[in-house]
Amino acid sequence: MNATTILTVASRRAFGVYKESTRSFGSGGGTRGSRGHGWWINYRAGKGGRHLQGEYSHKDPEADKAWNDAIFSLGSRFAYVDIQMEPIFQETENADDLTQHRLVVELATEVFPRATENFTKLLEAERDGYKSTTLHRVEKKVGVLGGHVWNGTGRCFEDFLSPTSATSMDQTEHMVLSHIPGVVTMLCQRVKEIDSRFMLCTHHAPHLDGKALAIGRLDDESLGIVQHWESTLITQNGHPSNVALRIKDCGIIEDDVKLSA
Repeated sequence: MNATTILTVASRRAFGVYKESTRSFGSGGGTRGSRGHGWWINYRAGKGGRHLQGEYSHKDPEADKAWNDAIFSLGSRFAYVDIQMEPIFQETENADDLTQHRLVVELATEVFPRATENFTKLLEAERDGYKSTTLHRVEKKVGVLGGHVWNGTGRCFEDFLSPTSATSMDQTEHMVLSHIPGVVTMLCQRVKEIDSRFMLCTHHAPHLDGKALAIGRLDDESLGIVQHWESTLITQNGHPSNVALRIKDCGIIEDDVKLSA
């Protein structure tokens, strides 16, 4: 260690900005490296893997839930989505024998009037809407995707089409909802554009905050159903390969429905 280095270290110690490096395990590995400083200590302390210790380590799901509750309290509307589980490689003679599940969605209509209206119109549409489409993709540890309503891709309701797009609408509403388990979010295919594609979040997904427009949330029972699909469905390249999750019916619930949360 030369004189310059010694003086630098001494000055940093004097101002309290220098600390001795320590090793927590291994032979020379330490805790610094591609995974970031102290990742192993944080992991052992129950703070999650390295994907939860970086840019989003400060996010608190409980605080995010309280924030979301405040947004929904400003005004909301309830919708339903009936999902039928259809075996892909097994013929079923009687459609009544197939398992169906109802998902209940609360839409934050007061804060996101345009986006929720687009979602509602797609629920009620008899053509080029959500009916008869499938939840076509599973992102493990993130959520389940749907919304391919037009030629195998997404398309917003025709009344909202942007003058510069054949499939998308302008996204002008603020992305203020946090992506916690149960949130229903519209995926932004391009900057400030959405169409019909959506995701049902099964896990905390802070990497989507500010990038996808969350507009609703599932009730507790519906979230449990979707989480079961996400964790148990057999997939190939992200697509369910043993059963199709088909939307048999969907629409708005006119009667008051209370969330179990």
